[in-house]
Formats: sequence, structure tokens, C-alpha cells
Amino acid sequence: MTLSMRTKTASFITLVFGAVLVLGAGQPASPPAAPAKETPPAAKLKLTGPYTHGNLTIYLIHGEDKLKGKTFLTLGEALKEKKAVVHETQQVNELSIENLCPNEEVFVLAGDIVKGGKQDRIIAYDLIVPAKSGKMPLASFCVEAGRWTRRGSENAAAFGASLNNSGTKDLKIAVRKDMAQNKVWENVSKAQMQLGGNVNAPVRDARSATSLELTLENKNVQDAVGAYLKKLQPVLDGQNDVVGYAFAINGVINSADVFASHSLFQKLWPTLLKSTAVEAVADLLKGLRASSHADACDQVVNVLNKGTSPANVWDSLFLRAGELLMQQPGIVGIHCVTSVNALHYGYQASGNDETRRMLMLQAAAFLALFDKRMAGNKDEQRKVETLQPLAVQSRGAEAIEEVLADISKDRMTAARKVMTLVENDPTHTEALMTSARRLIFSKGRDSHDYKFSSAALEDYFHTTGPWRARYLATSMFNLHGSGDRDNNLIDRARAVLGKA
Repeated sequence: MTLSMRTKTASFITLVFGAVLVLGAGQPASPPAAPAKETPPAAKLKLTGPYTHGNLTIYLIHGEDKLKGKTFLTLGEALKEKKAVVHETQQVNELSIENLCPNEEVFVLAGDIVKGGKQDRIIAYDLIVPAKSGKMPLASFCVEAGRWTRRGSENAAAFGASLNNSGTKDLKIAVRKDMAQNKVWENVSKAQMQLGGNVNAPVRDARSATSLELTLENKNVQDAVGAYLKKLQPVLDGQNDVVGYAFAINGVINSADVFASHSLFQKLWPTLLKSTAVEAVADLLKGLRASSHADACDQVVNVLNKGTSPANVWDSLFLRAGELLMQQPGIVGIHCVTSVNALHYGYQASGNDETRRMLMLQAAAFLALFDKRMAGNKDEQRKVETLQPLAVQSRGAEAIEEVLADISKDRMTAARKVMTLVENDPTHTEALMTSARRLIFSKGRDSHDYKFSSAALEDYFHTTGPWRARYLATSMFNLHGSGDRDNNLIDRARAVLGKA
């Protein structure tokens, strides 16, 4: 049966003011419907906190334990102790689970990731699996695009472990609300890029680059998340009436969870906190998509005060500039890139810390104002972190020519192919840049072409490693392609030289 013991709040603010919102999850086709979820009266809930580390703030929710004496095994415990089996069914969106215990129920938390099988999956719904259950259907989504075979020594017929829960709010929404596989893959890729950028290291695993689980097991991610766990996990110690928590990242309310059982919440707390910490590590670029220049500046101040490195803030500024160009190619997008480049130059040249900070804030404010100028005329579906690599058909120098030709036909195709080139073999970068500069001289029309190419190609090197391919990809939305018409200077030079 599906679980009716947990309520989901879409906003912590609604909880504070007494209206806990239930995020309704659809039901799997086979199990019987659960009783209606009960929304806990806000008057019976109490908040304590805040408990803060870095950009993450936690509030504990205290309330009545409505299942006193009732215990469950978590899915992670059950798989580790071999008291349950999650079977591969050869169907991406439905696995089967079997509780082998004679008298213990297993609690499956929506968002739990199971590792192994033909591809790693994420569980779509909360579920209580009764003792001696036999095989029951378990709704799921793939979080490892492309693999459909055994990985290493893992069991392809079953899933060996459940170590993590969905890492970001966007991924949770894709799984539980949108219920769309393409959106799940999109948000897995987005989370991987955000994590890689903010830990300043590659986080995709060579065994399977698309696996979210292997990314979450990456040492750099584990170290970053571990700092949050060390600080915040003990806040539950000695408190026997905590039934949930709410959290904010970078000062912005994210979400909350409330359970009907203190003991179950206590068991799940490490997993829930780990998932929350992953989101805190990943979240930085979002804040720059603010509604006003003041909000954008506040975001920068907030993350700097909470220990985020200036290099990571500049990453977000470069990427936001490139993203705005991608969303609306043209003169405003060009100035997004060139303005951030100029302000970063001043930041590097200045020896005064206050001046450096003001230049960073000016960059954030300018981007928000440019964004406002673009309002209503840009493709907001284009997000820099959701760009997907596209295979390049050629090799070596011909691969560069293929991309440059695509710029003149379809800039998005060119951008996606650049990601493939740079991520697979960074040595292609210099050759691509050299060819792009040559085309500026033969195809460029005015000073903006020269200014833009200088800024964009220079800032590729100012962006930290994991984000470089994506930043360079956004420049394809203004660089000239090999199929563009030659400029008048080239035409005149040919005429003088007597060439066709």
C-alpha cells in the first residue's frame, strides 16, 4: 500500500502561518489506494532553530508522534541486511520489491535511489511494503541515461543498495509532480553540472558518466556534503518529539517534510539531511535569475558571507551572461558578456578588497538589468546547466569545421557539439578558438564582433574547469560560422588581388 503517513509542504512559509500544503503524489497502478493524507494542524506543530552551516539553514518541526511504538526498516537498511529485494523488471518505470521479513515492514521514501540493475533508478512514490509481501510493483524513473547492461560486478537482475535520495528540488518535482522521464534526465544532468562547478572538480564517473548515484558517491561531493552533515546532523540529538524539518538555501525557503512518526524521521534524518546538503552545494546560479538588481546583489552578498568562494560567484556571473545571450542572441546579450568581462578585468586589476566586491556586485546588478531589458523576448527554456552534449560526426580538424559550419545553420546544434568536443578532448579548445578568431576577421561586421569574441574566449579561461565547456557553448550564439557571408573588407581585398 502507498504511504499516507507523510505530508509534503511546498513552502516553509505556509507552515509558519498554519497552512501546511500537501504535495499530492500520484498512485502506482497496481497497489490499492491509501487512505487520504492527513494534514497536521499547524497549531500542534512547533518550530525550533535556525541551525545554520554555510548557505544552508535548518528548522526542526516538533509535533505529536502518531505512530508511537511502530517501527520500520528503511529501504537502505532492508537492502543492506538482505531483508528485501528490489528486482529489475526490464521496464524503466516499474521495478518490483519484495519484503522477505516475517514481521517487519519496509518504508520506501520517494526519491530513494537504487543502485545496480540494468540502470540506476529513483523511486517515484512513498510506499510501505508489508512483511512477507511477495513481489509488489515499485514505480521508478531512470537516473542513468544510456546504460542498459550490467555495470562491473553489480547484479543486473536486482539492485544492491540504496545509499542516497534525490539531490535537488527540481529533480524531486520532475519525479513526483511532472512524472516525466526527459525532465528527470535533464535535472540529473543539471545537478551533476552544478555539483561539479561548485566543488571545482569533475564529478561524472568514468564507469557511467550519466549516473547520478555515482556522482553523489564522488569524493569531492562527499567531502563538501560531509561538512554540512558534521555540523547539522547532531541537532536532532536528545530531541524526542521532532517529526520533520524545513530548510532554506542562500536565504531562500526551499521546502519542508513532516512525518507522522518521530522514530521514522530519526531513522531517515541522515538521508534527508544528506539530500538537502547536496542541494545546498549545487545551488548558486539560481539566485542570479532574480527579479531585480537588488535581489541579485543580495544573493551575491549572502553567498559570500556564508563562505562561497569568489571564483564560484564569478562562475555564476559568467554563466548567467552566456545564458542570457543564449536566450536572446543580439545586442543586449552581447553586452551581457562584454560587461561581465570588463568588470572581471577590473576585479583582477584592483588591489582594494572593497573595490573588488563592488565590481562583483555591479556585474550581478548589470545582468539583472539586462535581463529586465530582454523581458518578454527571450527563450527562458534555454538554461545553461541543461544543455545536452550532441555527438560530432567528424574527427580531428574536420570536427572543428563541422561545428563552425553548424553555427551558420543552427546555433543550438553547434553549442551542443562544442560541449562534446571540449568535454571529450579539451585539446580541441585552442583549435576551435583559433578558427573562430579567424572567422571574426573574415565575417565580422562591426566592433561588437571583435569585442564579443575577445571577451567570450578570454572568459573561458576565467571560468573554473567543470563549467568551461558550457560557457564556451553559449558563445556559439554570437560567433560567426563558416557559412556566413564574408564582410566587405574581404570582398575588397579579393577584388584588389584579382581573386574571385
